[in-house]
Amino acid sequence: RGFPVAHSIYGIPSVINSANYVYFLGLEKVLTLDHPDAVKLFTRQLLELHQGQGLDIYWRDNYPCPTEKKDKALGLQKTGGLFGLAVGLMQLFSDYKENLKPLLNTL
Repeated sequence: RGFPVAHSIYGIPSVINSANYVYFLGLEKVLTLDHPDAVKLFTRQLLELHQGQGLDIYWRDNYPCPTEKKDKALGLQKTGGLFGLAVGLMQLFSDYKENLKPLLNTL
């Protein structure tokens, strides 16, 4: 806050392209993990994150009033997607296989 935003400086097309590029840098890192489920997890969690972001954009632009339950679910999709990715990748290389989603949902 209080600083110029990237799209105002570099333009929307360049910022979108750069953001997409960073996703592929992340995918490249995931591929180096050499685990058969890592790419599946990466894809699933980023899809969840983007579904939440898409819904957030829709609500912003169309002004529906979501229920409190839907609003909380949106937060879990967006933030939970990234937490789920981090924890899920760690669990792929751990013997600890408990379902941590309920714990992540409290963050």
